[in-house]
Amino acid sequence: MNLTEIKKRLEGFEKDIEEIISLFEQKHKHRDEIMRRYKIIKNLLKTERDKFQTLKGEEKATEEERQFYNPAVNEAWLELHTKVGSSPSQEMIDCLSSAKSEIRHYLG
Repeated sequence: MNLTEIKKRLEGFEKDIEEIISLFEQKHKHRDEIMRRYKIIKNLLKTERDKFQTLKGEEKATEEERQFYNPAVNEAWLELHTKVGSSPSQEMIDCLSSAKSEIRHYLG
């Protein structure tokens, strides 16, 4: 991926996280949707992270992916430590906010 593609992907993750956070305004009404979307974003970030965890993945990565995309995805995923399947909580909001901040950091 080049820098433009990386930026688009990271902005997409950021937007997804923002949408999940916005559902917390009525978390009782959107409980299942929050849980479903949290699982999706956490799994998606893990899948993207895992692509670079092998020697082959590291060798195939562009310099931009090594410097920006992989660290952003890895750090965002690490922030999502609330377990999948957990009920929406302040801890989940905090995790999502931290993940969003990590992505924002790499977007500049």
